Formats: sequence, structure tokens, C-alpha cells
Amino acid sequence: MKKHLVPAIKLALAVGLIWWLIAVNVTTTDVAVGELSRTGGEPVVSSSLEVLEVLVESGTGIDEEQPVLRVRPTGTKGEGFVLVSSRKGHVEAIDIEVGDTLASDTFAMTLASGIPFSELGRLRESWPWFLAAQIPFGIVLLFAAWRWQILLHAQGIDYSFRETHSLVLIGNFFNQVMLGSTGGDVVKAYYVAVESPDRRAVGVLTVFLDRVIGLLVLGLIAGIAVFANLDLVLDEENVALLTLAIGLWCGLGAAVVSATLFFSARVRSLGFVQAISRRLPLQGLLKKLSDAVYLYKSHPRAMMRVLTISVGIHLLVVVTNLCLLRCLLPVMPSALPFFLLVPLAQIIMAVPLTPASLGTAETAYDKLFALVGVRVGALVSILQRMTYYFWSIFGAVAYLRRKATVRRALEASHEAEESGESSFEDEGAEKPAGERTEAESSLQTG
Repeated sequence: MKKHLVPAIKLALAVGLIWWLIAVNVTTTDVAVGELSRTGGEPVVSSSLEVLEVLVESGTGIDEEQPVLRVRPTGTKGEGFVLVSSRKGHVEAIDIEVGDTLASDTFAMTLASGIPFSELGRLRESWPWFLAAQIPFGIVLLFAAWRWQILLHAQGIDYSFRETHSLVLIGNFFNQVMLGSTGGDVVKAYYVAVESPDRRAVGVLTVFLDRVIGLLVLGLIAGIAVFANLDLVLDEENVALLTLAIGLWCGLGAAVVSATLFFSARVRSLGFVQAISRRLPLQGLLKKLSDAVYLYKSHPRAMMRVLTISVGIHLLVVVTNLCLLRCLLPVMPSALPFFLLVPLAQIIMAVPLTPASLGTAETAYDKLFALVGVRVGALVSILQRMTYYFWSIFGAVAYLRRKATVRRALEASHEAEESGESSFEDEGAEKPAGERTEAESSLQTG
């Protein structure tokens, strides 16, 4: 009974955390459009309106159809008419004063409101689009396994596609309970380290190199999409997006320069570079990792396949999001901006701020999608999270099936260490005192 009670309590706490982070703390900013009407709702058309009275203040809450402004056509007399809000929420800003002139029969103000969960009711009719979204994401997981298998084989680690796919599913499972969207990489690295003790450092390296390549290609796709969406990026109201675009290209430039210097034999042979490397701690381990990365230079075809697969992965992620967006919108906007917005949101999600990027992902999607007038960005993120949870079922099964394998690998590793054959000898460095205990503790808690 106690064995199942603790996981049940943890699950309940996780559900409570999700609700608190998403439903309570995440808000969506929207532009509410007011409508001019006479008594009885008869519309009035006028190209110029004089503001007689402002009926709401910043920071106050309003409901739908609540009077917000009293106006009258410019040059006329009388009590005028009322502009009402078409949505409810808390007024963040209303930069209108008595005596101002409005150029049309509508007005705009910024509202902050909770995520419109009521829109999820559309799933009753649009559920086939949610099912359709599972197809490209399922292919994403297959491609991710293929990409990682190529990186492993280049290092002489012979994992079958079935094994790598199993570990990718496990990684996706743990992504939902660990920090950021990279938490599953830690678990994958741990599995490789335990199951391949003679190639521990190199195996772990492939996991994080796989992630780095994915992020770089993701940034490249977003960088190219910047030029396809210049009108959006250069809009005066989207200063934050322009800042992200500039930062993105600066990061890509720095990555290209760093990679060029690292893979340059001339640079590596310079005297001051070798002098610096000789002064670094854990020289044996660092040299082995450096040589392992440098090894990929001699596998150009394999690396071209890795880059091509990465492009396919991230394009399929965008397609998945478009399918999820179609679940919520009866009419789809242009798809082009989402080849910029989705990769930017995915990059933000990779930052390990909260468990499984809870709140971080919803906020990123909400703010970015709002730039193109889509106010259900947070809901798209939630549907994407539901997709992750669906595929996590297969990851949980794979995890339970591999626990015995990892346990046997640990026992073999312990026996080797007790006989004096430290698995770290292959890495060219001595194992720090107490490190084995810490690693074992990680497995027991995992």
C-alpha cells in the first residue's frame, strides 16, 4: 500500500503544480475592441468621434458589453453614445482621455485575462485534427532516434535503432517531470553511461551533442524565417521580436565562428591554444571529449544526414503545432509566421526554468502567437503538452522494461570497480571520491 501511496501523492502534487502554474499564474494579453451602439444596440457609423467620458480605469476588471467610453460624433451636441467592451478581463492600459478624437467607430485597449479554456470546447468537433497532430510528432520521435543512432555509430557505440528509439521515448517521458525540455537528455545520458561503461564519456557526449545540433538547426530555421517575415519583425510594435531576431543571428554567428575555430587544425596547433589546454583541469577527460567531437569532422556524410534529419524534425514540429492550432480556430491564418514563432518558442522552452517548462512554454506561445493576432497560443502549448503526455505512455513502458537492464549494468560496473578496474580509466582521469555514490543515488531516485 505504501509503495503505491507515495507515487500517488507525487502525481497529485504534480497535477496541482500544473494547475497553479498554468491556470492561475499564466495570463494572456489581448486587445479588446469596443463597439459603438445606440440604445437597443442599433449601430452608429461615424468617421470621427469626440470622447465625452471614460467609464473605466487602468487596473479595473470589466465584463463583456460593459460601457467603457461615452462618445458623440464630432461637431454635434447631445449625450452621445456608449462604446462597450467585447471581452472581459483586467484593463492593463487605456490611453484615452476626455476630449480626444477617435478616428473610427471602434477603440482599442489592452486587457489581461486568464487563458480562454472555453475554446477547448471546439475539440468536440475538431478532434480529428488533434489525432492528425500525433502523426508528425510520432515521426519526430523516429527521426530523433535515427539522428542519435548516427552520432553513436560514429563513435563506435553500436546501438540498434530499436534501442535508440526506446531511449528517445524514455527521454520524452522524463522531459515531462524534469527541468526544462532537456531533462530527458540527462536520463538518456545516464542510461548510455551505465550500459556502455567502457565508452562512458563519449556516449554521454553524443546525447548532449545531439541536443546542441538540434538547437542550432532550430535556430537556423528561425533565422531564415526572420527574412520571410520581415514585415512582422520590423513592425514598430514588435520590438521584442526584433530583439529576439537580432540575438538569434548573433548566437548563430558565434556558433559558426566557434565551430570553425574548433575544427581548424591550424588553430588547434597554435602554441597558445595548446598551452591553455595543458593548464585545464581533467586534461585526460577533456582531451577525450575534444577528440570525440573532432572525430565527426572525418564523417561528413554522416553529419550531413544528421543536419538534414534535424531540419525535418523541426519542420514536423511546426506542422504538429499547426494541426493543434487548427483544433482551436475555424479559419487558419497564414502558416508562414509560425515557422518563426514556433522555433522561437521551442528555444525558450529549452531553458531549464521550471519542471517540463510549465508556465514557460504557455507564456512563450501566448506572447509570440499574439503578435499575429492569435489569442489561443497558450492553449496550443497545452495541447502540445497533451501530445507529449500521450507519447510519454510509451516512454513509461520502455522505462519499466529497461530498469532491469540498467540494474544489471550497474552491478557489473560495481564488480569491476571493486576489482580495481575503474570505468573512468578509459576516460583518462581518476574518478573523484564519492562520485560513484552520487551516481547510484541518481539511479535509485530515477
